[in-house]
Amino acid sequence: MVYELDIAKASTSALANIFRTNDVVIDTAGFVSEKQSFVDLTDHIVASLESIPEGKRPFCWFMAGAAILDMDEHGRRGVDLPLAKRTYWPHRVNFNRICQTTLDWRILCPGPMVAQSPLGLDRMRISLAQLPAQMPTFSRFLPKALALPFFLYRVPEMIISYADAAALMLAHTTPNDEMSYHRVGLACRLVCAEGKSVGQPDQFLLPSARSMFVSEYGLTLSQAGCANCSRLIATSGRASSTNVSSAGRLFLRLYNNASP
Repeated sequence: MVYELDIAKASTSALANIFRTNDVVIDTAGFVSEKQSFVDLTDHIVASLESIPEGKRPFCWFMAGAAILDMDEHGRRGVDLPLAKRTYWPHRVNFNRICQTTLDWRILCPGPMVAQSPLGLDRMRISLAQLPAQMPTFSRFLPKALALPFFLYRVPEMIISYADAAALMLAHTTPNDEMSYHRVGLACRLVCAEGKSVGQPDQFLLPSARSMFVSEYGLTLSQAGCANCSRLIATSGRASSTNVSSAGRLFLRLYNNASP
C-alpha cells in the first residue's frame, strides 16, 4: 500500500498507524543539508515508532553517513573533525537520539552515493561501527585538524551506488540480527591496475601522493600495495561530483581541496 503524506506534518499517531502494519521500516527521509529540519524529522519518525507497543514494533533501518563511524578504537569520528562537523553534525544528533530508544535499529553509514549500476555485496567491504576503509595507525595521535586530510582521503573508497546501499538493507531484514544496534559501514573493494582485489591498503601515502589505485567504480583512491601486481595506475585526476548525491558533494569538494 502506498501512502501519500507529508511526514513532517503528519501526527505521531498517524505515522504509528502506518508503521505498525509493517515488519520493517527503512527511513531514508530528509537530507543532512536541511540541518535542524532533518533532526526534527528524524526525531518525529523515531517518536512515532516508539509510540507503538514494543511487541508490535517493526525493526528499523536508518540512514546517516560515514562521518559517524569510528575512525579507530578510541572512537574518534569524522564528524568530530573541523569542516566535516559543520555539515554532518545532524547525523551525530540523530545517532544519539536513536541510541536512546528501545527500537531494534541499525544505521547504514555510507560515503557519498552515486547513481550507477550496483557492484553486488560480494564485491563490497562491510564494517560494524568502524570505517570500512583503514586509517593509518598514527592518525589517532594527530590533532583533529591534521587528521582531517587522512579521513577525507579515504572517503572515495566509501562512495557506493544507491542500489548497493539498498541491497545491503534488504539483505538484513531479520529482527535482532548481527547488524542490530550497530552503525554499518560500506565500501567498495580496492583493485590494482590489473583488476585484482587488494583488500585493505597495506601502506598509506600522504595526500600529496600521485600514484593512485581506483575503486571498482573508477573513482581515484589512495595507493595500496598488491603482491601480485607491480604496475600502478598513475593519475592526477580528481573525484567528480557528477551523479553524486547532494549530501556527498561537500565530501568530494573537501577531498579535492585536500588533494594536490
